[in-house]
Amino acid sequence: MNFKNINLVPAILMGVSAIAIILAVILFATYRGAGSRSDETAEIILWGTISQDKFNSVIQELSTEDDAFRKIIYFQKNPVSYEDELLKAIAEGTGPDLVLLNETQIISNQRRIQEIPYDSFPLRTYQDLFLDESKLLLTRTGILGFPFIVDPLVMYYNKDILNNNGFARPPETWTEILSIVPTLTNKDSSFNISRSAVALGSFDNITNAKQIYWTLMLQAGNPVTQRYFDEQNQIEKYSITLHDDLNFSLNPGYAATNFFVQFSNPTKTIYSWNKSLPSSQTAFVSGDLAFYFGFASELSNIRRINPNLNFDVALMPQSQSASRKLTYGKMDIFAIPRTSRNVTGAVNAISKLTSIKAQKAFTTALGVPSVRRDLVSTYGVASSYDEVFNRSAIIAQGILEPDSSSSSVIIKELIDTVVSGQYEITQALTRATQKLNATLYE
Repeated sequence: MNFKNINLVPAILMGVSAIAIILAVILFATYRGAGSRSDETAEIILWGTISQDKFNSVIQELSTEDDAFRKIIYFQKNPVSYEDELLKAIAEGTGPDLVLLNETQIISNQRRIQEIPYDSFPLRTYQDLFLDESKLLLTRTGILGFPFIVDPLVMYYNKDILNNNGFARPPETWTEILSIVPTLTNKDSSFNISRSAVALGSFDNITNAKQIYWTLMLQAGNPVTQRYFDEQNQIEKYSITLHDDLNFSLNPGYAATNFFVQFSNPTKTIYSWNKSLPSSQTAFVSGDLAFYFGFASELSNIRRINPNLNFDVALMPQSQSASRKLTYGKMDIFAIPRTSRNVTGAVNAISKLTSIKAQKAFTTALGVPSVRRDLVSTYGVASSYDEVFNRSAIIAQGILEPDSSSSSVIIKELIDTVVSGQYEITQALTRATQKLNATLYE
């Protein structure tokens, strides 16, 4: 048997895949939206909420080797007023050629986004090029946008707390979390907590509370929002699945909510968090929290606040019985407004900004993993942090929220009313589902 020939097979397949991607990018770059002018030499105005200093420093670096990057003019917008400003600019005909949105802004802006048909960028090529979370941008007929960066939720842990209590490694499952919470949490007979194992069970003082809750929902098997095709009206619509059983024997929304809130119940041995404590991020950097669920992009800030903190990172805990690992990932995407005055130029800019060279530069500057499959290998990475971040990016999923600010209020109310005993979990899920559905088409 000729082992040399066998070893050539993966390389040949990779080569064929690379050629297919290159051809698709060429086809994509020649795409022109209806009614748009073609001016590849004009400046491309890009709006987003990423740091302008960081973005422009990368653009300047890339421009030294490729002059095309100089045509991309980026403006940082205030996250609070960004969508309102964009809506007003589009209505007045003064909007940008290209925008950066996040995964929570897809539904609210879909009617303003120019969809790229699959004959301009094949579905198979898109899926081969980008991580799984990018499926949020795929409709029956085309692509709503192209991912730029992904910021996965991970578990930061205090090594000293674990070491001092005889734990050589961080927990990998929620079952393990449950088993060690009583040991790692310090509380007195009046239930005053001086050190907590984990921050779960409330909303106000838990950093990233909604995204942690979304992670539990996704791991339980509930996507929260589903896209479907309305055959009668021949349009795509969305529905909220928060309270649906989705053919599971145990309702996933109920399971996720029940798990989340139990850590704030003083009658349970796993009681470890309450509203009187500081924010979970503050508690962690102060050395008073064993496990903190934060995003990859928070690493530099944690180091800056407490350079002496002995900590590390690991994947988010998983369900012990699950066959598929999941975490939540924030994702920034490039989308072309329907009113873009230079669609061809915008498309060329996307092609440049998602190239290997650009992705390496941006992910380094922003401290997050790449959205490209060929750049998130868990082998040969620069540090242990990078390996965990890359592995987390590969398993990251997102949720199509109707409106991010509204959903935050609704989920906070859901958790608060369950913790206070005002509603049973099933009642709270039903009320939250009704409210989220009402925001879908406002």
